[in-house]
Amino acid sequence: MCKKVMCVLLTIVMSLSVVLNVSASTQEKITDVQAEQDAAESDLADTQNKITDLESKKSELEDYLNNLNVQLTELSESLEKLQQQVSDKEVELEMLQAALGRAKEQEAKQYKDMKVRIRYMYENANTSLLTTLLQSKSVTEFLNRAETISQLTEYDREQLNTYKETKESIEEQEQQISEEKTELEELKEESEQKQAELAEVARTTDEKISEYTSLISKEELNASNLQDKIAAQQVQLEKLIAQAEAERKAAEEKAAAEAEAKRLAEQKAAEEAEAAKQKESSSNGTSGSSGGGSVGESVSDSSSNSSAGKYLGKFKLTAYCACSKCCGQWSNGITASGTTATPGRTVAMAGVPFGTKLLINGNIYVVEDRGTPYGHVDIFFNNHSAAIKFGLQYADVYQLN
Repeated sequence: MCKKVMCVLLTIVMSLSVVLNVSASTQEKITDVQAEQDAAESDLADTQNKITDLESKKSELEDYLNNLNVQLTELSESLEKLQQQVSDKEVELEMLQAALGRAKEQEAKQYKDMKVRIRYMYENANTSLLTTLLQSKSVTEFLNRAETISQLTEYDREQLNTYKETKESIEEQEQQISEEKTELEELKEESEQKQAELAEVARTTDEKISEYTSLISKEELNASNLQDKIAAQQVQLEKLIAQAEAERKAAEEKAAAEAEAKRLAEQKAAEEAEAAKQKESSSNGTSGSSGGGSVGESVSDSSSNSSAGKYLGKFKLTAYCACSKCCGQWSNGITASGTTATPGRTVAMAGVPFGTKLLINGNIYVVEDRGTPYGHVDIFFNNHSAAIKFGLQYADVYQLN
């Protein structure tokens, strides 16, 4: 009978080992995919930061280019006004030059008339004027003729002075307008040079903006590829998690079945041993002090086992908490039975029903979670450091219900 029980136990251990190895392999794949996904998400974050930085620089350059365009527009308008002013000055110069030409023509005519009169007066200086005056029929006529001659002479003198003043005024205005035109042309040349410089800066700025636009497009494509990669990794991760969950459930069901088979085998062996013991007792009779003592010891042992619960064996003890390192995706503090994991109460072990009470080192725990095979009790702690501190232990385990 003992050999039969040992065979059953060996089969259970080998089965559990196979299941755990499969789960460990799946968990390694999950860890690898999660690491790759974390790396891709880190790369995506870096790429998005680059895009933000490039867009910021591009925006600054666009603002700068807009300011340059405004300056170029203002310069163009200023150049148009300067060109108009230069044209106006050229018109004024042409008008002054025409006026000066007319004044010179008038001067020439006056000069010609004066020469005729002067020549006549000098050629007939002794007779003509005197004759003209003496031929006067009266004193009044004589005075009038003398006044006329004087007025003609004064007129010629005034005309000559007017011509000189007009000529000087025109020449001054011509010089002033010429100077103003020169200043305007210099200002126009400076403005055109500045316009050329701004146009060159605007051109290089626009090229830089195009360069940033190209870089942004490249990084956006990289970000899109990373997002596709992360999405594919998420799909793969979900499949692996589903596979791990299926393996976990299969392992729990198999462990429970094997534990039940073990329990039935132990129960059968105990019943057969009890039957053999009762048969031996009945064959020896009910009298005798040594027999009574033996029965009393047996009753005492039975009573002790009953008060401590059903002895399950010396089990391996580990500890866990609700962090992602211990529970992975089930790190929400909710147990497999649906209860909230509580320190000092919650333990995990397959092979027994949820709600089973276990006595371990004088403390009573309740099986509310899964994750470890039968014979391995995982005790819940409030934090990871406490779970690590607990480490690996072994203790006698009793079932109280």
